[in-house]
Amino acid sequence: MSKTKVHFLLDHKLMAYRLPFFEQLSSRGYNITVIHSGPILDNVDYIKQTISKPISFPGGIQYRKYKKGKRVDIVVHMQNIRILNLWFLTLNPFQKCKIVHWGIGTSSTQGLSLNKTLYSKARSFISKYADAIILYSDFPISLFPNKIKNKIFIANNTVDNPNMIDFSSQEKTSFLFIGTLNKRKGLEDLIIAFSDLIKKNKINDIHLNIIGDGKEKDNLIELAKLHSIESRVNFLGQITSSKEKEVYFKKAIASISPKQAGLSVLESFSYGVPFLAYKDAISGGEHLNIKSGTNGYLLNDKEELTSTMKEILENTTLSKQLGKNAFNYYKEKRQMKHMVNTFDSAFKYVLKKENGYI
Repeated sequence: MSKTKVHFLLDHKLMAYRLPFFEQLSSRGYNITVIHSGPILDNVDYIKQTISKPISFPGGIQYRKYKKGKRVDIVVHMQNIRILNLWFLTLNPFQKCKIVHWGIGTSSTQGLSLNKTLYSKARSFISKYADAIILYSDFPISLFPNKIKNKIFIANNTVDNPNMIDFSSQEKTSFLFIGTLNKRKGLEDLIIAFSDLIKKNKINDIHLNIIGDGKEKDNLIELAKLHSIESRVNFLGQITSSKEKEVYFKKAIASISPKQAGLSVLESFSYGVPFLAYKDAISGGEHLNIKSGTNGYLLNDKEELTSTMKEILENTTLSKQLGKNAFNYYKEKRQMKHMVNTFDSAFKYVLKKENGYI
């Protein structure tokens, strides 16, 4: 039996963190082609890659050149309603392949929203004609008509960590940020909160480790100097090696990204490290994994961030339990196999195959 051919039509470049997802999905018996903005990622033999640069129009509208070629069974399109291909593929009455929409399901530019806007109405309308919808979380389900909810699947967004390890019981000496250093992450708040923590409480043996690069790096270095804590804030640059990152996760009391909570939440959990973020953090739904007081905290402002950092620093019993809960949450609910299982189920649904791998 020939393998089911699946095309993933992305609205961005193929990121390295997505490769384990495609690798595990291909191991289920799917022949996968990923169409993305480039560049081609090397040493990836379990999928095919095709580059399609977007053609841009006013208002953020885009079109991507895309030819399905011969037989394609399923096209998975990012649920970005500004990409014209989504409309053309979904509304084509002569389309023979199955169309699956994949995305956040709502606006996320200012935090997840349940407001019924023109965009959400357009998203809801076109979803009626998709064969299935795969969402990052169940948060936006109320924005979709009841009559199509039977074809909505929840594949919680995650990252793969085949070497997950629970560091919650290790001795802790630092707080951690990991990600791109840009304005929307709220790193200014983090540095000021850390400064208030160590100065007001006269704490001498705790550091803030910042992993990542970005255009805000120089400004953040100057901010640390302004508060006279430059010796306590370590700018470590970009680190991609899991083994190197393990060193810092092992020491981390918590990972913190005040204003944006993405996949670093799941990566931290996979090492038994709780996560702190603001309640209104920009997110694709990943912040919903933070159960406040259980595996991390969702906070209101910089002052609450400082007080929470103090609490988990001083209460080692609490910090260990938060970390243990974070690790168990990842292990039981957010491993890559859980995300792949949902895609596998959705593909079987659209192809009307109930049992066994395709």
